[in-house]
Amino acid sequence: MGCQHDIAEQIVRRGADYVLNVKGNLPNLAEAIQTWFDAADAGTLERPFWQHSQTDKNHGRIETRRCVATNDVAWLQQQEQHWPGLQSLAMVESSRAVIGRHGTSSVERRYYISSLPAKPAVLGKIVRAHWDALKTACTGYLMLPSARTRAEFVPAMRHTTCLSCAESP
Repeated sequence: MGCQHDIAEQIVRRGADYVLNVKGNLPNLAEAIQTWFDAADAGTLERPFWQHSQTDKNHGRIETRRCVATNDVAWLQQQEQHWPGLQSLAMVESSRAVIGRHGTSSVERRYYISSLPAKPAVLGKIVRAHWDALKTACTGYLMLPSARTRAEFVPAMRHTTCLSCAESP
């Protein structure tokens, strides 16, 4: 866990933003975030969240991506989860159905923490761009060259280890 905290700290310190995938390598954080979004979906949570959905039809399938984001992050500190610059949590749900094949569908959920504001259309686009890049090769950390980012910082970050696939480019 310390490694990812150090990476987030370095990213924020250099003026950039992060969107980090939360998986089994951070089991307490992953479970807490999943529980939060499950409660939001069930309507049992009285906290702010926003949604954005996009549906595409191509390659013989229909894919719907739904991004849900919240700025409700203060409760994580009570669970000893201190992430530098943390502003939002996000859940991206991908639903796929193969056209013409009844019963051939899948649903996958992925969870993220980010130093960016809770804007689901933006976060969903960033996550989608990263996964598209991973289809061909690992491109490094999911970084945003935001207005705060110095131009010389972005190329240096592209040569680090990718959190999503844990391989070095």
